[in-house]
Amino acid sequence: MLKERERQLLDDLYGLTKPRMTLKEAGIPHNIKQERVRQLRHRAEITIVRDLIKQFKELAK
Repeated sequence: MLKERERQLLDDLYGLTKPRMTLKEAGIPHNIKQERVRQLRHRAEITIVRDLIKQFKELAK
């Protein structure tokens, strides 16, 4: 499950409900640098993949 800030950053970066932003632009509202945004994006993407794998394993039972 993603944290709220991770959800917001993914929304900002991938333009899920609004226009896409750069790493730098996405960091401004959270007062973080683009490298930290990249790190959080990476962590969120790993979390999503792990959650999907768990769900697929449950379906396979």
